[in-house]
Amino acid sequence: MIKRKPNIDRKENSGSKKTAGKVKEKPKKKTLKNNISTNTESNSSSIRSQYINYLKNPDAVIDKKSISSHMEIFDNKDVNFQALLLSVEMTESFRQFDCDTMKDFIDDYLEHSYKAAHKILSQAKIAFDAGGADAVGKYTGNALEAMKELDSDERKEVLSNVLKSYPDPKSVTRTVITKTMTELGYIDEISPQHKKTKEKISKIHNKIKKSTTRPEFLRNMAEALYENLNRRDIKSIINNLNKIKSAEEG
Repeated sequence: MIKRKPNIDRKENSGSKKTAGKVKEKPKKKTLKNNISTNTESNSSSIRSQYINYLKNPDAVIDKKSISSHMEIFDNKDVNFQALLLSVEMTESFRQFDCDTMKDFIDDYLEHSYKAAHKILSQAKIAFDAGGADAVGKYTGNALEAMKELDSDERKEVLSNVLKSYPDPKSVTRTVITKTMTELGYIDEISPQHKKTKEKISKIHNKIKKSTTRPEFLRNMAEALYENLNRRDIKSIINNLNKIKSAEEG
């Protein structure tokens, strides 16, 4: 059973004031002593099937001990973890852990940061929208996130079209989904020139953000522009700076 982590943000209801002590460090994940091999594909896939059934029956209440032990099996790279998190939220089984919200459950009981767990939960919701309960934990989170700006009906249409050509879940990649979204008109096709420009911007940004002092910032800025832009681009920057200066003086 996973022990509850101390939450220093939650107020205690006791009448006496407690002396502030040293905040305990987040406990390390413990290995279960029930002969379950940690994070094996067969175990996590089998457990995923159990939670898919809960997603199909959101009125069910998941056994608290099952949730506790199953959280030991997954890590945040396991797509099957999507099914556990989403089913705990949809069935509100987090209340068994004395949590009022899913956020409380993540903060108090999961080894993941809230940001990491919330990302997995968001991916699970995209999968659920696109293909129902059976799609949760079936596709990689990176692929699913390509559809995060679409509504439920649009996600269904995109995944349906993807599966016509790529029925194997392992072949459903972010590239495949993005290509399908482009074909359906949900996103504009990115030209090679636009892609190249974005890559240059990224390189310039990465160079500049390493700066810690003003002189270093100016030096890195100059180097980044020199390394990633041609003479024509640099000349255009100088012309724009002169126009800005003239406008201010005028």
